[in-house]
Formats: sequence, C-alpha cells, structure tokens
Amino acid sequence: GLSPQAHRALRYNKEKALPDDRLQESLVTLPEKFQISGYDTAALLKTVVVDKNHGFGQGFSTWRIVEGDMADKASATQLTTAALDWLDNRSQDKPFFLYLHYMDPHSNYLAPEPWYSQARLLDYRGRVNGTYTQVDQDYQQKGVVPVKTDLQQLRSFYQAEVKYWDNEFGKLIAGLILNH
Repeated sequence: GLSPQAHRALRYNKEKALPDDRLQESLVTLPEKFQISGYDTAALLKTVVVDKNHGFGQGFSTWRIVEGDMADKASATQLTTAALDWLDNRSQDKPFFLYLHYMDPHSNYLAPEPWYSQARLLDYRGRVNGTYTQVDQDYQQKGVVPVKTDLQQLRSFYQAEVKYWDNEFGKLIAGLILNH
C-alpha cells in the first residue's frame, strides 16, 4: 500500500482533478501481479469513484461498472448477481482474482424490503427517512440538531443496510463454495 501522495491518485472529482491525478503506470498493482502469474482478473464496481481513467484498471482483464441502483435499493443484489455470472462464465482452468466494490452501506440508507420496513421505529414521528438529501438538508445545510430519536432512526436504517449487504455477501460466499 502507498499513500495518495506516493501513488498520485489524489482526487476522484473530475472538476477538481489535476492532469497527473492518476495511479502511476510504473507502479505494479496487485491485480497486475495476479495477471502476470496466470490469473483471470476482474473488477466489478457499483461506483464511478474508483475510475479506470485514473489508473485503477491496471491489471484487470475485465473492468465493469455494474449498472442499476447505486448505494440503495437493490445495489448489492445487482453486484452479487454480476459477480456470480462472471464466475460462471469465466475460464474454469485458471485461478482468479475478483475485486468487488459494493456501495452498501453508504447513504442513502434505503435497503430493499423487508429490511427497510423492519428498520422503521414504530413510535418514530420525525423526518429521517434514510436519504442522503434529507440528512444533508436538515443537519448539514440548515444546522438542525438531531434529537435522540432521529439518530436512533438513522442508525436503524444504517443497520438495515448492513443486514441487507451481509445477506448478499452470504449469497456470494455460498455461490463460491457451491459452484466455483
């Protein structure tokens, strides 16, 4: 591992990035080492932040942003499905290195059902709904101080995202054990 100052991939925001904000090609990455050793390498991501144009694609024979929901709804399901599909369709005679970049649990905290409904506190009457927009507008822009029940509800939505992601990760592990 190297610090951002050493590897030079400093900023991901395209408006703020400098022309040399990219992983230096002279650096040998872990996926490149796997590829050199005969591994099939793939990166499947649910974010554009880890950008191939910034050098993060070095050593991956497959690099794909998995379309669909990002950090909410069925995001993890979409990535798990894509990963299992990749595993099913790759050459089975080579070992593999698979990098998955899940966005769950990042805000929005909108886990699919039944997790979202189960996270709703029965007696909660506040504004917290699990969206980044609500948190940003109320607490960051307007400076509203959250009350204890707001924080409890937000924590419950976050925990629902963790449970949902954990369920999807379990499907990935089961798929690896049973089929690969």
